Amino acid sequence: MYKAFRIISILILAAITASCHRGGRVTVIKLGHGLDQTHPVHHAMVYMAEQVQEKSAGSMRIDIYPSQQLGDERELL
Repeated sequence: MYKAFRIISILILAAITASCHRGGRVTVIKLGHGLDQTHPVHHAMVYMAEQVQEKSAGSMRIDIYPSQQLGDERELL
């Protein structure tokens, strides 16, 4: 659970630093994790992605890759 909190914290920090408007371009953050899609942390990440897109008026997007699609936890960190 601590790893998930740390990953989410890093993502929020990345979202804040990338929030500068870049002339109509969409900033995409790729978020990978080793959990399956039924895990509560995954649901929280989906909610966070929805909120980021809504609050940024579509200028930011978080793509979520569950179940180690981008690698295991060690490779992701």
